[in-house]
Amino acid sequence: MQIVPVVSVGGQETALFLSRGNSIARGLGLDRLFRLKVLPISLRCPWGLNVGDFLGHFPLPAKITVEVLAPIDLREEFGPDPGPG
Repeated sequence: MQIVPVVSVGGQETALFLSRGNSIARGLGLDRLFRLKVLPISLRCPWGLNVGDFLGHFPLPAKITVEVLAPIDLREEFGPDPGPG
């Protein structure tokens, strides 16, 4: 059994975030009802001010780098039974 690590960097630059919205999520009770700790507020096309990205958006151009790392062989690394416990 193998795990192939994949890393992606740059997607956070496709929007202009104004706030994570921690206090808004807590104030609306979203942390208790839906286990949402943040409700991000951002500026995004075509809506302007966007709360939580419920309406979707057109991403800003950004350089996104994706790198596939070397596979990790679990049996080689942890023995014949790499399961939990």
